Amino acid sequence: MKPYLFFLFIISLSFPYSCTQPQAKTALLTREVFLDSINKPNVQLADIRTPEEYATEGNFPKAKNIDFLAEDFYEQMEANFDKSKPLYIHCKRGIKSHKSIKKLQQLGFREIYELQGGYENWQGEE
Repeated sequence: MKPYLFFLFIISLSFPYSCTQPQAKTALLTREVFLDSINKPNVQLADIRTPEEYATEGNFPKAKNIDFLAEDFYEQMEANFDKSKPLYIHCKRGIKSHKSIKKLQQLGFREIYELQGGYENWQGEE
């Protein structure tokens, strides 16, 4: 009987740790849904292309440009965006934004929405 109680005790100790970090809500949004969402007031929008791409290829007016290739990219994301509010993110083709999501979740961002195919895909459909 004692080994059984010890086993239950060990399991009960590990249970709270498995439940402490809630999984962030993420979604890959179509062009239409993304565009509709970012036109709402108080939207946090991160354009993670290079500054050159941001300046020469066009951009969304509300977007903050944070270069994914910068050494302090994640520190800049934390400094510029509220983790408790939905974050809309895009890059040029969708690859960098997709790569950034897991780390942003680990940093505590609760809702992250990315533009399917990136800004290039959005431009191609106009």
